Amino acid sequence: MSQQKPVSYEARKVIMEHLEANKRYSLAARCPSLRKIHEIVPLTIQYLKLQENSITLNSREHIFQTTMDYPYSTCFQQNQKNGKIDFDLDAYGNRDQNPEIMFGDLELRGHTEQLAVGQAGRINEVLFQAMLPDIIRENQRNLVRNQNYSAGGWQRYRSWVVCTFERISNPEITQYTVRYPEHFNIKSALRNHIGRIFNSETLVKYLDVDVSVGILRFPENFKIRVHALSVKSGVLDTISEVLTTSSFPLKQLTLEPMTLTSPDFQHEDLLSSECLHIIWAFVDEELIDTIKNLPNRNIHLSGGLISSLEALVYNWATPTKPIGTKLSIQHPDVEGYLNLILNDMAVLKKILPDKKSTDFPYCATVHSNDVEDNWELNIYGDKISNYEGKLINYNDENPWMLVLEIMEKGSAKQDEQRSRKREHSV
Repeated sequence: MSQQKPVSYEARKVIMEHLEANKRYSLAARCPSLRKIHEIVPLTIQYLKLQENSITLNSREHIFQTTMDYPYSTCFQQNQKNGKIDFDLDAYGNRDQNPEIMFGDLELRGHTEQLAVGQAGRINEVLFQAMLPDIIRENQRNLVRNQNYSAGGWQRYRSWVVCTFERISNPEITQYTVRYPEHFNIKSALRNHIGRIFNSETLVKYLDVDVSVGILRFPENFKIRVHALSVKSGVLDTISEVLTTSSFPLKQLTLEPMTLTSPDFQHEDLLSSECLHIIWAFVDEELIDTIKNLPNRNIHLSGGLISSLEALVYNWATPTKPIGTKLSIQHPDVEGYLNLILNDMAVLKKILPDKKSTDFPYCATVHSNDVEDNWELNIYGDKISNYEGKLINYNDENPWMLVLEIMEKGSAKQDEQRSRKREHSV
């Protein structure tokens, strides 16, 4: 009987590099011989979502919660769901108010950006020293409270942090749960977990930061490279502190601004991104005025109705925009808007041979007022692009967008079949 040779070290490196991130982490956690390979071999993650008490890695969510053995404290009983709560407990079963800020943590203050200039950011020695008085006062309050509980004969409780792994497609089915040692809390468990998953050669193709105000827990000196980034208002400047310089310019930036006067629209990382995705309630004149002078070659809008169609058609295109500049708007009734433009506005009805779609055969063409200009604006319907499987997210029931694109003059052609029919009828 022939004996099979063990897999060589170089072969194991290749296998680990091409494993899905959750499977790779699971193997490295269970097999010490693969752990060192996991730390040095490049890791590619398709989708990463960051929240205060969880991370989502591709299709699996890693949720950190606190559980308690019987008897339960009053705080635990009032807040628990399925035997778990979403915050830390102290030794007396009450909510732990200690923020426990460590070097490497990232404080986000998106909604309070005007009130907290210079306060948000990566926790380093300078920022830590500035926050030290508040931290000392909070620790003193916790110490006094715990002393009062102890003097009053309050019962002490034991609690643990658990990490639950759930599939996004079916959150009702728990894959498995890991319980951390008793000295861990949610904050320290998150730092430990992230430090074990990521290495210095990590590439995240789509990073979704689903926090605007709060603290994200990272190991010290943690950095990752990303292709695309999604953030809330006021977070862009802070989150860039955990991104490597090779992440820029971003392939895509998705922004959900609080206002159209947000400083985010002047941020260099937004202005240099290859594709800018803005989530806003209405495509109105205020939004058009905000985006028409942005230098981004590809801007995508989603989340609202088009309330200023004429301003969109006649005011967005400017002579300074280079050929190939594109504005796309996600909407379920692209056909209706396209027909309104073709029938009610001063445009030419043409076709685009390179972009002809069976769903939207015609485009609307607007020529520049200056006959010497070498560009034209073409408006057509198309399916939403989906770069590398996870850039612009969209509902499968609404994959359509209205596209305005600056093209070379003459790109749109007359419909020869339609012209021949007209001539024949005459």
